[in-house]
Amino acid sequence: MANTNTKTETAELERRITEVYKLLLGSYKRADILRYASEKGWGVTERSIENYISKANTKIKEEGFDKRKLMKKQAIFEYNDILRRSKKDRQYGVALGCQTAKNKMFGLDEPEEHNHNIQITELKDLLGNSIEVDEDN
Repeated sequence: MANTNTKTETAELERRITEVYKLLLGSYKRADILRYASEKGWGVTERSIENYISKANTKIKEEGFDKRKLMKKQAIFEYNDILRRSKKDRQYGVALGCQTAKNKMFGLDEPEEHNHNIQITELKDLLGNSIEVDEDN
C-alpha cells in the first residue's frame, strides 16, 4: 500500500505548482510569488519556490502558449483581478474602463453587421398581405 503522506505531499506539490502557474499567467514576478507563498504559509525555501516556478513555466510551454497568447491570457487575468477589486471597492468607473478594455480585446466593441436592405417580399412576409406596398418606389 502506498504511503498516504507521500500522496498528500504529491497532491500538495501539484496544487502549489498550479497556483504558481496561475500567478505567472497573471504577470506575477518572482518576488510576488515569494511573498504569496509566505502569506499562504507554505513554509518552504526560496529554492523550493524556484522549483515551483520552473515547473509552472514548463507547464506553460507544454501548453503551447506563444508570446501573444500568453500575454493575452495574462491580460485576461489582470482585467478580471482589477474588475473584482474595483467592484469590491465600489470604483465603478475603474470597473467600467476595465470592462471596456476587455471588450475591445475580444472585439466586442465592434458593431454587429445588420442588413437594413429588406426585400419587399420579405416585408410582405413579415407584415402579412394586409398592407399595400408600392414595389416600384
